[in-house]
Amino acid sequence: MSQFQFNLSQKEIEKSEYEYQSQKKTIYLLSFSFMLMCSAYSSTSNLVATLYKNLEYNNLGLISLLLLNLIYGFSSLFLAKYIINKISFKFTFIISSIGYNCFTVSGIWVCICKDSEQNTQLCSPELVYFIVLFFSTLCGVAMSIIWVAQGSYIDSLCKNNGDMRGDLFGIFSAISQGSIVLGAVLSTFLIKYLDNVYFFIIMACLGLIPTIFFSFIPNIQQQNDKQFSIKENLKNVFNVLSSKKIKPLIPFMIMTGIIVGFYSGFLNKIVENSIGFSNKMSKDQIADIKSEKLCYVLIFLGIFEILGGIFSGKLVDFICVYKMASLGTLICLGAVMLCFLGIFTKNYLVCFFVASFWGFCDCFFQNITSIIASQDFEGQIEIFQIFRVISSFSYVGFQALNILLQNQESYILCMIIMVFLMFTNFQSLFFQKSNQEKQISLKINT
Repeated sequence: MSQFQFNLSQKEIEKSEYEYQSQKKTIYLLSFSFMLMCSAYSSTSNLVATLYKNLEYNNLGLISLLLLNLIYGFSSLFLAKYIINKISFKFTFIISSIGYNCFTVSGIWVCICKDSEQNTQLCSPELVYFIVLFFSTLCGVAMSIIWVAQGSYIDSLCKNNGDMRGDLFGIFSAISQGSIVLGAVLSTFLIKYLDNVYFFIIMACLGLIPTIFFSFIPNIQQQNDKQFSIKENLKNVFNVLSSKKIKPLIPFMIMTGIIVGFYSGFLNKIVENSIGFSNKMSKDQIADIKSEKLCYVLIFLGIFEILGGIFSGKLVDFICVYKMASLGTLICLGAVMLCFLGIFTKNYLVCFFVASFWGFCDCFFQNITSIIASQDFEGQIEIFQIFRVISSFSYVGFQALNILLQNQESYILCMIIMVFLMFTNFQSLFFQKSNQEKQISLKINT
């Protein structure tokens, strides 16, 4: 009897290991697809604020990013789950990846019109603004759907093996965040040797490749695939949002949006202030140097994004995930202190340390927050809707502050972030003990 039980147990272990390896292959394919898709997007979104301003479209870059993320938030709330339930995970990834590319495509129109010698109605400032903002809206809708689907997809993979969450989410975060490195490297060389219009064309072509890759991803069943109306979906979201156990998680969700807002709209200011320009340089030369220097810094940011994903994914199996979230706020405080150093010293070398810390924090928080959400709200896609809504709105809030304070001293915005981080770290301590006990209980049960 004991031998039979041993053989049965051995078969279960082998089956579990086979499932795990199969799911890892799926995660690798999903991760590389997202990496390519996000490389095209991040390379443009990190530079549009500077590029569009150099093309004399003032704040069009920042405004388009604001609108994109505002739509991203509302769409995550109202549309994401409804559409995912209607067309399944696989087709969600395929269709949304096409819409994700719209933001990059709009840059082609901007550059063509700026380079055009004829000021036709097709290139009027009003039409250029309309096209950019319309395509930003499409991208925001697609972005909300695909990111909510991503979190729910990995959560569904972990249905039978909850202890693999840290590993699978860590693999995805580390690989997908490599998009910043790839995007920055491509941007560095393309902007240096090619016109802006060719940069956007190449990025748009790169953004189409993941659409093909997504067609090879296994289509798995959702843990909760009941069909609900948009009104019922919204009610379910608010039920989760009103629960007590989500409250300690909200500040960490907010931080994910603030961090992305920082490196896409504020990091360039620190870099620009650290560069000395000769009076003999033309406007175009100065713009090229700014873009090139920023790309070098973004490469470092991307490298530490990957390290943040690997670090958090591996350690979550040994250290309480809630304690790691609190540790993340302290690392972010260190990043803010480096921002102060960069602002006051105006040293270009410091910019690399600033980017490294913020890159590490970005992937760290994205991964840890996803793991907690998947663990505490298993099978509930609503938690990933809430995650994306809060993250996008906090991004919009940061960028709005960035625009409002653009004529003020840069350190004021850093002080606001520092105060919020101190509050986040302080409040997280009150929930850490009970959550630690809960995680230990979960590990014993699994």
